[in-house]
Amino acid sequence: MPLAALLLGAAPAGAAEAPDDRAPPEEASVKVEISGIEEPLLTNVRLFLTIDDLEDRTVLPGLGSSKSGEAVTAAEVQRRHRAAPRQIRDALMPFGYYRPTIDAELSRTEDGYRASYRVEPGEPARLREVTVQVHGDGGTHPAVQRALAEADLQPGDRLDHLRYETVKSRLFDAAYDSGFLDAAWRSSVIRVAPDRQSADIELVLDTGPRFAFGETEIAQDVLDPDFMAGFVRIRPGEPYDVNRLLALQRVLSETGYFSRVEVQAPREAAGPDHRIPVTVHTEPSRPRKYSVGLGYGTDTGPRATFGVQVRRLNARGHRLRADLQVSAIERAIGVRYEIPIRNYATDSLSFSATARQEEVGDADTDQLSVGVSQVVSWLGFRRRLYLQAERENFDFSGEPSRTTDLVYPGITLTRERADDLQYPRRGYRLSADLRTGIEWLLSDVSFSRLSLSAGWTRAVAARTRVLLRAEAGALWTDDFDDLPPTQRFFAGGDRSIRGYPYREVGPQNDEGEVIGGERLIAGSVELEHLFYGNYGAAVFVDAGDAFADSDSPDVQVGAGVGFRWRSPVGMVRFDVAHPFDDPDDDYRIHLTIGTDL
Repeated sequence: MPLAALLLGAAPAGAAEAPDDRAPPEEASVKVEISGIEEPLLTNVRLFLTIDDLEDRTVLPGLGSSKSGEAVTAAEVQRRHRAAPRQIRDALMPFGYYRPTIDAELSRTEDGYRASYRVEPGEPARLREVTVQVHGDGGTHPAVQRALAEADLQPGDRLDHLRYETVKSRLFDAAYDSGFLDAAWRSSVIRVAPDRQSADIELVLDTGPRFAFGETEIAQDVLDPDFMAGFVRIRPGEPYDVNRLLALQRVLSETGYFSRVEVQAPREAAGPDHRIPVTVHTEPSRPRKYSVGLGYGTDTGPRATFGVQVRRLNARGHRLRADLQVSAIERAIGVRYEIPIRNYATDSLSFSATARQEEVGDADTDQLSVGVSQVVSWLGFRRRLYLQAERENFDFSGEPSRTTDLVYPGITLTRERADDLQYPRRGYRLSADLRTGIEWLLSDVSFSRLSLSAGWTRAVAARTRVLLRAEAGALWTDDFDDLPPTQRFFAGGDRSIRGYPYREVGPQNDEGEVIGGERLIAGSVELEHLFYGNYGAAVFVDAGDAFADSDSPDVQVGAGVGFRWRSPVGMVRFDVAHPFDDPDDDYRIHLTIGTDL
């Protein structure tokens, strides 16, 4: 009898070979079929099955070992087939199935071999006794209590090793991250009785004492130590918390002062009082950062940006930034001097100067501005208080040019919350800006201007999101004609009403030119779905209008479909929108890149 037949005959019960009256092809292949089980069992079985790895490999005749990384021998196929029942049993155990019935068969086909496995997992082992306890000082800590309350292990449940490991890791992490660095398991065991189809779980954690922070030292020699101390919100004696260490590392990294930040607070450094000193190792970044950007937007056309930032002007961390922006509708050069204040990580005082040429609606404007602003965290918002002085020259074709000087204070409040800033599945953004200029306080025109905007996104399925956007504005002035276009309201464009040109929705003069309005309302509803990987599509409806105070809104509506790509720099949106109230256009293309909120 051939040796190949002897090897097949030694296979487990249920493994059979087709009659030997047909020789295998010169180069055969293996097809693996598994039936009787569904996800997630099926995926795990395929991960365990070594014969499943042969489906895309060539099987050569013979019994010797193959030297090729791509081809295997018939003997290797048979060896892996004999191991398959044991591998299937191992793959089912994590799900509580300890007594499966497996019918395995290996047969010849015209193309090579077919390995078939009929699996009946049987009844799973169910939890009988479940013990989850915490001993020590951490037993009453809120984070540990939450982990205990969320422990999803109940008598009568199917034994699931993944759930067991999840409960175990969450409980330990809650204790360790809260400062109980000597936490250890007194007992962590699963006792399975396959014959009785039952299992007992025992998890007993001893947290030990809670550790605290000691002194914090930042190792660096480029900035004033007193200035750097302003970034540290950790005080000696406060309970040890891993999240606060991560927050300190994140804050220092985001300053731009350092190219590397490493925070260390090792357990071994603790003294008898269980206090752990914190040491921050840093490497200074280059003093200057240069940036060049090229892009295209349907609102702006081709655009280019050039910038230079001086990260450290002095030992107190002052910064200087200069930027040049050039596009089809705007040319601007600006400089900003920034001084960290109060909470150095978030608060700043800035002085700025800008020269800008811009097309606003159908007006051409030249603007010079200087300003001072203070940005701080306030009641959950980012609050910006500012004082701005501007001289703006503007004209509409057919009208004489005007020059207006404005000096006005203002306040901006913003708040943003998102689970992921690049691709939020749950988040929102709020923004409000109020400014006022008074004629007898250095302004040529008295006015008040309020603008509001909001964005909201929510996932309604694993790969589907709803995005809502709204904005509103109101302008109060008795000298609208003398108020520069940059203070007026316009609608239309990528981030406003798609289907309409940028800033081309609004009141018009006698020449048919869009001059802007005193009121604004706009909104958008969008449904987005990722069909394949990071690629998807969206449908949307936008509506809104900019209008005069004495008029009612004539709401313009645009709707369309779009392509979406979740890129590393944010969502890429390619939209085709139809303007329902513009008889001159059938559709308009919009291309934007950036965050959703």
